[in-house]
Parts: sequence; structure tokens; C-alpha cells
Amino acid sequence: MKRSVTIIFCAFVLAACMPVSAEVVSSSDTHFVLRHESASSLSSDDLWQRLITPSSWWHPDHTYSGDVANLSLQAKAGGLW
Repeated sequence: MKRSVTIIFCAFVLAACMPVSAEVVSSSDTHFVLRHESASSLSSDDLWQRLITPSSWWHPDHTYSGDVANLSLQAKAGGLW
């Protein structure tokens, strides 16, 4: 669950408008914790809709198939990416 939240939060940062900052809060041999902050001129509803539609912002080179249309995100707690 923590990893899903981290992935979704990172996606939020990528989808948001500048400025953006990030900080490594803590790390160990098995994990790390990041803190991300960003500001956006989008409304919270518009930003949420963009976040839950990864095909609108995810680059196809970072997919197994090369096609962002194959991405899906369940917009609920514990949802699958």
C-alpha cells in the first residue's frame, strides 16, 4: 500500500505545474522516503482528473507495450496501477 501511495504521489508531482521541490527524508538498505511539494494553477478536480488518467501524461517509452492506451489506474485506496 505504501508503495502504491508513493507511485501515485510521484505521478501527481509529474502531472502538476511548477514549481516543484523534492527531498529525501530518510533512507535505508531496503527503502527510502521522499517528500514532494508542488503548486498548480489547476483546480483540485481538474488536477485529480489528470492524475487518474495516466495516458494524458505518462510517456509511452516508459511502458512495457510502448502504448499509453494500455495503462490503467483504479482511483481508489488500494487500487491497482
